[in-house]
Amino acid sequence: MADEATARRARAIVEGRVAEVVIRPYDAPPRYEAVLEVAWSRRAVPRGGDRPVRGSSPEADVPEWQERERPVAAGARVRLVWHGQRIVSGVGAGTTLRCSGLLTRSGADAVIYNPRYEIVSRNRQY
Repeated sequence: MADEATARRARAIVEGRVAEVVIRPYDAPPRYEAVLEVAWSRRAVPRGGDRPVRGSSPEADVPEWQERERPVAAGARVRLVWHGQRIVSGVGAGTTLRCSGLLTRSGADAVIYNPRYEIVSRNRQY
């Protein structure tokens, strides 16, 4: 089990290109995995007001990220895991995604379970 002192988590938004997907055998429990090469990331700010008072919730036991620290450095990899899915529409190698969810980190591994995602068009215009 990972050392709880090194485990960190934060709500994050990451964008990058899917480098690979993991195809599981048909008789394995449904789970779809993709590895995202991160282009940029930032912390997600919760809607609806203030954060809970320190010590008043389970969140209080989790070490906080530094405000200026990026959740994941550009060029790093994040594993995206969808439980209960054999396939996720539109998510394949080479696809550019913007994902949000609870980014968990223990040591060098960064994972987002059941992320919300959107496919980013190559022809973005602002």
